[in-house]
Amino acid sequence: MQIHSYQDELRRTTPTNQDIAILVLEMRNGFAAMDRRFEAMDRRFDDLIHQMDKRFEQVDKRFGQVDKRFEQVEKRFEQMDKRFNFIQWLFGTILTFLSAILTYGTFFQ
Repeated sequence: MQIHSYQDELRRTTPTNQDIAILVLEMRNGFAAMDRRFEAMDRRFDDLIHQMDKRFEQVDKRFGQVDKRFEQVEKRFEQMDKRFNFIQWLFGTILTFLSAILTYGTFFQ
């Protein structure tokens, strides 16, 4: 009796070829589903990378515009510096002539 029950137990617990085939198909379907999910994630990441590239390009364009503005401000400062230097030179020349006129004008009287 005990041998009989052991053999019955062994038949019940030992997988058949059909059970193994079903298990393999389930695993294959599971791997296919995982593969589809990974492909969908990969597409999402590609989309995100594309969006981030566009945003970085926009930021680069903005920084380029800011650089141009800084260059314009720098040119304006250079122009103001040239004007200020000219005004300084002109004022110095006028003062020199005035001092020469006042000095020689009072000296020779």
